[in-house]
Amino acid sequence: FTFDPPELTVSVGTRVTWVNHDDVPHTATSTTKPRAFNSGTLDTDQKYSFEFKTAGVYDYFCAVHPKMTGRITVK
Repeated sequence: FTFDPPELTVSVGTRVTWVNHDDVPHTATSTTKPRAFNSGTLDTDQKYSFEFKTAGVYDYFCAVHPKMTGRITVK
């Protein structure tokens, strides 16, 4: 019940892919409103990708398990 890695630094234009390797559903949902990205519910082995086109810090969480958090820093 953690994002691995919990923090990631990437360049502008990078496409990040989340893969759910757990046997329970998860999401990758940005904390900002409006949401910068939202994977929707990902079942086991499902993937979601998002291209980060703007520099900044993007905090996110799992909407099913809100204590699961992560951060993407885009430079």
